[in-house]
Amino acid sequence: MKLFQFSLEAVLQVRTQELERARQHFAECSQWRARAAASVASTQAEIDACHEALTARREQRTSRTDQLLLLNAIQYQQSLLLRFKMELSRVERELEIRRKLMLTAQRKLDALEKLKERKKHAHEAKSQHQEDAAMDDLIAARYILQMQEVTT
Repeated sequence: MKLFQFSLEAVLQVRTQELERARQHFAECSQWRARAAASVASTQAEIDACHEALTARREQRTSRTDQLLLLNAIQYQQSLLLRFKMELSRVERELEIRRKLMLTAQRKLDALEKLKERKKHAHEAKSQHQEDAAMDDLIAARYILQMQEVTT
């Protein structure tokens, strides 16, 4: 039986490499998202701490300058939080794009692997049919030789 060779093996290897690259890019973007989410969380925690400090200062009747400094710090932290949230939103959009690219690469690879499997099964069936036909011919030839020996 002749060995099966898939004619699109090179394409299959390229698709496999594309999928691995897409997975790597997705993983990198996931890490970016985690870092961006951590930045948002830490900035929110700093804002909350500033609010608590401001509330405590107001209760202690501290100077107006101290309170203004805390308000300015809160405003700065809020602008920073807004910037981090926008970055997080951008990274999440990028993550979704990369997820879709990864799924597309996976579908392309799956389709090629299914084609390879169908071609392999067809090759095996054809080889089996040829072997069966050769065996039938051998049996028929042997039968004819035995019949000729019997008649002679």
